[in-house]
Amino acid sequence: MGESDEKKGHHFIDKYLFDRQGYLDNYVVPEFEHCIPQQIERREIDDWLLDLRKKDGTELSGSIKNKILYTLSLVFEELMDLKIVTENPVVGIKSYDKSPVSPRGAIDRNSLAKLYPITHGAMVHIWGASMWVAMMLVFNDTGSRPGEVRALR
Repeated sequence: MGESDEKKGHHFIDKYLFDRQGYLDNYVVPEFEHCIPQQIERREIDDWLLDLRKKDGTELSGSIKNKILYTLSLVFEELMDLKIVTENPVVGIKSYDKSPVSPRGAIDRNSLAKLYPITHGAMVHIWGASMWVAMMLVFNDTGSRPGEVRALR
């Protein structure tokens, strides 16, 4: 995010720069600070990201891994501009699934499993009729509000 970016009309908000710096400080630098950039290979980066976890040991979401990957790519692009490396080893690494590791919700997974059992009969037992099962599944799957579901045709 240099002067040429600004001249080209690319403006980065402080939050964006703060986040990029955080990915560098918390993940990239601790792993690669003693490496020679020309010797870092795509497989090394990919293997590192596959096993990467938060400091507390919990799994990182694919979305965060993608942001770290993008940040690392920016570093290699700058190294290419400075003629330190001839290629960006990040290019070609497949991005990660963006599904949340721990989806947020007001109802925990165990309770949801009780409200939405696997069989139709069990759901009818909970919701009273197939019509209500269908409506509750729409609520669960889409996040629709009651008025939105009633307005469906």
